[in-house]
This record gives sequence, structure tokens and C-alpha cells, in this order.
Amino acid sequence: MKAMLFAAGVGSRLKELSASKPKALVEIAGQPMIAVVIERLKNFGVSHLVINLHHFPEQIKDCFRKRDNFGLKIDFSEESVLLDTGGGLKFARRFFQKDETFLIHNCDIYSEVDYADLLKLHQASEALATLAVKKRKSERGVLVDQNGYFVGWKGSDGPILALGKEAAESIPFCGIHFANYNIFDYMPFDKDKFSILEAYKNAVSAGERVLTYDIGDKYWIDVGTPEKVEELSNYLALR
Repeated sequence: MKAMLFAAGVGSRLKELSASKPKALVEIAGQPMIAVVIERLKNFGVSHLVINLHHFPEQIKDCFRKRDNFGLKIDFSEESVLLDTGGGLKFARRFFQKDETFLIHNCDIYSEVDYADLLKLHQASEALATLAVKKRKSERGVLVDQNGYFVGWKGSDGPILALGKEAAESIPFCGIHFANYNIFDYMPFDKDKFSILEAYKNAVSAGERVLTYDIGDKYWIDVGTPEKVEELSNYLALR
């Protein structure tokens, strides 16, 4: 299984913790954040990682050299400017093969979602992509119809819907999703920087299906602030 791991972010909300290192290397319970996430991905069966880089990229490369690439095949996609999730995946397209299904995962997300169950649902549904979601307090979220299919998203500028679609509710996205190679067909050709959600909206507007998967009460955390770093470190220390 191949996975795209987004590790290019500056991590400005982490303040001094990421002032001299990339967000991916902020320590969680004595380990770099990226190592904690990779351990989960390896246990699922990921054997090949494509990782985008931007902020202190050489530090991340050095981390992988010292750990013998965590026993995985690694390809780095270095961005001279941040391209967001959709642009980052588009820029790394050369590392993916036609007819391939792959996992997409944010580096600052830790969860105990059942990746195998998520993949099983994705494959059975024959959807273009399947997004993990979790009901929680958030002003942002993906918009879904009555059957749980993605129809757009709600951001700071209000709802953005695929053509001809109506939303039943907004559910916060978990930053974890499976997608098929054909997602590249729906990426804007005239933009380098854009959210992956824009590609999903284009796909749904064209008649594709994008499903959501509610992870329920599975543990999930966005490690974007010093407080969240401490919370996750304490959680893992007790396991």
C-alpha cells in the first residue's frame, strides 16, 4: 500500500516548538511526530510513502536517513512554495501509478481509525475517494448529502457546493482519506495551489461519487498547538 503524507506545513500555531524545526519533527512522547504517524501506517500495511516537504526539509531527510527510512520505500516531493493539499498531491503525481488506490494522510493528525475498514468501505463502494470524518465542534467541515456522500465543504466564506448538489449536514474532515488515481483528472489545470477538496468538488460535479466514513468515537487529534502536543504525549504515555 502506498500513502501520501503531508509534511510540508510550517506549523505556525505550534509557536516556538516549530521555530527551528519542521512541524513533522515536533516531539510527541519522545518521538518525532512523523515517526508516531508512520508507526500507525506501517502497522496497517503501508510500505511506500510519498512525503511532501517545504519547511526545514533537510531536517526531515536527515531523520529518515538516521532511521533507515523506517524500513519503507520513501519518495520526497519538495515544494519551493507551499501548495496546499491538492496542489501538493498534484505536484507529486509522478510517484503514483494509473489504477492505483492510495491513502492520503496529514502528518499532524494522529488517530486510531481502522484504516483497513476505511479501505474496505472505499473499495466496496467503488467511489473515487472516501474521506474519514468525525462529528466534533468545528466551524469548518465537509458537506454531505442524506446518504453520506460528499457534495462540497463549508469554510470561512460559507458553503461551496458541487454543481446540482444539496447538503444535508456539515461534518468535520479528519485529514485521512483513500483516493483512486483518477482524482488527478479533476485537479485544476490552471492552478498549482489548491485544496484537495476542490478536486473532490470538481469530481462530484462531473458525476463521480466521493463517500464519507464516520470514525465515531475512535480517538482522533489534530496536533496543531502546544496544548495538543501535550495532550497526545500524555495519551500515548498511558498506553
